[in-house]
Amino acid sequence: MKTLVIPCASGKRRGAGHLMTHDGKKVLFVGDPAKAAPTSNVVYARPDDATDDNPSMTWRDKLIEANRDKNNGLGLAKAHELYTHPVYDKLANAVGPDRFWILSAGWGLVPSWFRLPMYDITFSKQAKPYQRRNANDKYHDFALDDTRTEARHAGQSIVFFGGRDYLGAFERLTRNALGKRVVWYAGGQIAGIKGCHLKRYGPAFTNWHYKAVLEHLGSY
Repeated sequence: MKTLVIPCASGKRRGAGHLMTHDGKKVLFVGDPAKAAPTSNVVYARPDDATDDNPSMTWRDKLIEANRDKNNGLGLAKAHELYTHPVYDKLANAVGPDRFWILSAGWGLVPSWFRLPMYDITFSKQAKPYQRRNANDKYHDFALDDTRTEARHAGQSIVFFGGRDYLGAFERLTRNALGKRVVWYAGGQIAGIKGCHLKRYGPAFTNWHYKAVLEHLGSY
């Protein structure tokens, strides 16, 4: 038994839910709120910023509360349903939502059933300035077996397919894994990632990891 992990994606489904301010404005989470274009009906924030009505509570805390709401009053999407690319639903259906996890640049490592709000954050250096997450930014990412998400990992091997910008986060957020950690990468050789076994897929191309994970799905 293995758990599959792939990165998040920029394409999000229309109508996906938002966390809300106390006066009813939507919150859109971005890498740098100061660089996002101002708008009257949207508040920009980072996930670990304090909420607008309680300085001792962060938006991440609000998200945890929202996931405990069985009625899902905010209409948040399960992580595998948030992204528009069909590979997310395919993997959730093929291996099961407990064995498919998503590495989100905004929130960390979450099982595919964990509900996420709309956000626009990425590790990619090619993204727009407001989208980029920088190394010195304050984030308290969800990690493997994180009690905050109430998710449990069964201890089997964890296999990651994803771009280089996400490798550091994958290594950091899975350090407490009991099973083997395997990282599939594309392009030129990369330096060893502590505690992970590296496998090269081939030359790099856009979204190569979607193709790669589906090709290897039969072995999981």
